[in-house]
Amino acid sequence: MSKTIFPVYHIKSDPIYFDNEKYTHTETALNTLNILINTMKKNPDLVVEIASHIDEKESRMVAMERIRATVSYLNFKGIADNRISTKEFGSTKMITKENAERFKNRRIEFTFFSNSKKQLEKILNETNPLNLKVTEGVFSKGDNEVIDKVTWKSGFYETSHNGQLFYVDIQDIKEPRQKAYEEARGYVINDYQKYLE
Repeated sequence: MSKTIFPVYHIKSDPIYFDNEKYTHTETALNTLNILINTMKKNPDLVVEIASHIDEKESRMVAMERIRATVSYLNFKGIADNRISTKEFGSTKMITKENAERFKNRRIEFTFFSNSKKQLEKILNETNPLNLKVTEGVFSKGDNEVIDKVTWKSGFYETSHNGQLFYVDIQDIKEPRQKAYEEARGYVINDYQKYLE
């Protein structure tokens, strides 16, 4: 099932700039891209949107070449295509017509998106301090008192527990199966501590 993605405004990257009619990256641009790549490797849920802009004096083809060169560099550094989206705006969003500043028109800008509920939790709490908490994962019956209160079918549910309001989004119900180690790790550690005691 595909997950809804949303913009992540608290993670940012500087734009990168190009010489007139050029699409090769400067050393400064490569430094910016390497910082962006490190951010994406630390946050595997992130998707980056690459938006290409040109000056009105440049050809439209150079905008596509800048996208291609940037995507190729990200791929080379280990960022897969499914974590990259692209947009080409041409000269529709120029910043200035002042000759000394026209380099600002010849740019690629980056916007990050995510499908992680934890990122959504951070965004909502920063913009409107609701003390919102998000928990996501794979649960079995008996693991979580709140989830046990709703119908075990895919869908969105509202319930209350201990005087608090909860929203539960069940995306999938799986047939009983053996747990993966990461899912069972807490149980293993708990049982081992009891054994040691």
